[in-house]
Amino acid sequence: MVRPADICNHGGGRGRNGERAGAPEQDPITEPCTLNLAKLPACLVLFSGIACAAPALAADPALAADPALAADRGPAAAPSTTDWRFSFQEDARQIFSTRTLAILGVGGLLTAGAHAIEDPDQQARTFDQFGDIPDFGNTYGSSAVVVGGSAALALWGWTTERPNCAAAGVDLMRSYAYSTALVGALKIAFDRTRPDGDRYSFPSGHASAAFSIAPVITYHFGRVAGAAAYGCAVATMMGRMEDRRHYLSDVVFGATIGLAMGEAVIAQRRDVARHLKVDPDRVGLQIEF
Repeated sequence: MVRPADICNHGGGRGRNGERAGAPEQDPITEPCTLNLAKLPACLVLFSGIACAAPALAADPALAADPALAADRGPAAAPSTTDWRFSFQEDARQIFSTRTLAILGVGGLLTAGAHAIEDPDQQARTFDQFGDIPDFGNTYGSSAVVVGGSAALALWGWTTERPNCAAAGVDLMRSYAYSTALVGALKIAFDRTRPDGDRYSFPSGHASAAFSIAPVITYHFGRVAGAAAYGCAVATMMGRMEDRRHYLSDVVFGATIGLAMGEAVIAQRRDVARHLKVDPDRVGLQIEF
């Protein structure tokens, strides 16, 4: 349901309904709070610097100093496509990769465009016409649903000896954890006031959570399940705007972060899958890492 028109907290003692202490009631201001877009390129530059430094920081100094030791150790072990285990070092390499940076860069451009056209009151009225879909989206993107569902899937996979389900559950939790960490840092950095007057609007944590699990679901369970996951994620974006908790730019960049982290997580699985091949001169599968 659309809430009463609230205003952004620009300062000056203005409350949620636009009153000043000791001043007569004024018409509510529906102009969205300004998003400091100058911080987006700065964040991307910082991310690029970390991406350049990550390979060196993640490398084992002992191996770099002694090539013979690296040869003795042999190739590093990597998880299989259905093994729930994973490598934090590989996750870091994928998260701080040029692919992830490209996703965030494109999302930043879309966010700037969304910021130019966003109208929280109009968007809330528009999505209120979609009935229960936005309300479903609010629930779907909540941490309780994402974390609870991911943990339940992993536990079910372990107890029933379904390795793909266990791996999917762990991947879902990893993607959510990484996206939540980045969203939390950006919320503090931008400290944008929400349409309803609360703090920490940019970016949307619900949108990030919903989109972070969509690539993982697509990879593990196929395109049909993935299409449903992306549809539910869009409903989450609608719900956050209909509930006046976020601006359009908030949910766009939140979705971008979730998508980038989800793609980074499953990239580790894809790298392993690409090295699965059949050797025609031998019986069975040869796995190269």
